[in-house]
Amino acid sequence: MKESNFAREMRASFESFGHFYLKIPDAIPAVGVNNKNGPRFIPPKPFDAIAVWRGISIAMEYKQHKSDTRAFAFDRLAAHQKESLILHSDSGGLSFVIINVRVPRRINRVHVIPIKKWICLELSFSSNRKSLPAERLKKIEGLSRIKRGDKYIWDIKSYLEKRYLGFLMGDKL
Repeated sequence: MKESNFAREMRASFESFGHFYLKIPDAIPAVGVNNKNGPRFIPPKPFDAIAVWRGISIAMEYKQHKSDTRAFAFDRLAAHQKESLILHSDSGGLSFVIINVRVPRRINRVHVIPIKKWICLELSFSSNRKSLPAERLKKIEGLSRIKRGDKYIWDIKSYLEKRYLGFLMGDKL
């Protein structure tokens, strides 16, 4: 399955709970003379999607991983994406790297990693490796798959409420 299919699943998940969701489009090629592709400047996308939950913006970068046994390379999150997620988080939003581990007809899991946790993981493994071991990735909490109406969606609502609702209501984490 392609990452774009997973992005559509996430969109359906946010929208099924009535939340705003916007997939940031990939760059469209510029048209030059005689309808041929002309020179273009394509600014890098800061992240894949943005959503709003209870008035808080959520920035998300999606990554597809097609193995349950291989490590996930930290450099798959580009420097500009990491910088954008950090800036969004420092500005008061929630920023996540979301990894969909999908092996056809066997595995379909989603791991949600807040950007600050991503940085901690990256630093903790940087001395001896440049990837997140598969066994460590499996321990990172993720989203449940639930049936809502006639579709299956990722339960982003429960995930956010469990981790952030008390914080928004003034409780200490």
